[in-house]
Amino acid sequence: MKSFLLSLFVALFFYSCVSTEKRRQTQKLTNMISQTDSLKHVLQRNKIDSVVEYQILANALMLRFKNNYNPKKVDLKLGEEVNEFKELQMLFVKEKEENKRTLPGEYGIIFSALLEEKNTLKTLLNDVENDRGDKNKNNEYIKFELEKLNTIRSLLDHYLIRKNKYLPRFRRSLKELNSFMDKWGYEKIKN
Repeated sequence: MKSFLLSLFVALFFYSCVSTEKRRQTQKLTNMISQTDSLKHVLQRNKIDSVVEYQILANALMLRFKNNYNPKKVDLKLGEEVNEFKELQMLFVKEKEENKRTLPGEYGIIFSALLEEKNTLKTLLNDVENDRGDKNKNNEYIKFELEKLNTIRSLLDHYLIRKNKYLPRFRRSLKELNSFMDKWGYEKIKN
């Protein structure tokens, strides 16, 4: 009788430990799924909606310069502004020889990674809840997915830094250079 009670106690204790571990894993996975949703929401709030418009405006401006700007002397300040604009333009248009990622390209990579990570986490959660797979490796899997989630978070942070730093400069530069070309055309007609 004592051995039966002892066996029952050990079995209940073991079941309790396994159940506690399972609850901890499911809670961790649920939190990670919630984090992917939060990151996706932040990303979508920071989407650059007018990429095509910026590409068209930038190309039109450069065409205006090529066709209409022929100064008698070189303006060094204007040359620096045009060079900065061309560099900023690379945020939207990837040249073949350039190896930098465009902002829309980064957005797409992060968006896809978040979708894939959420699906992976849901599958892992389902496996944990239904006791599928190697239960001893679930913590390793969760740790691996957490590292992936942190990498995606880093990519998002980098995207936001670049967007917030360069997009206002691009808009300002576009406006200033368009204004210059409007004045140049007026002065050219006047003379």
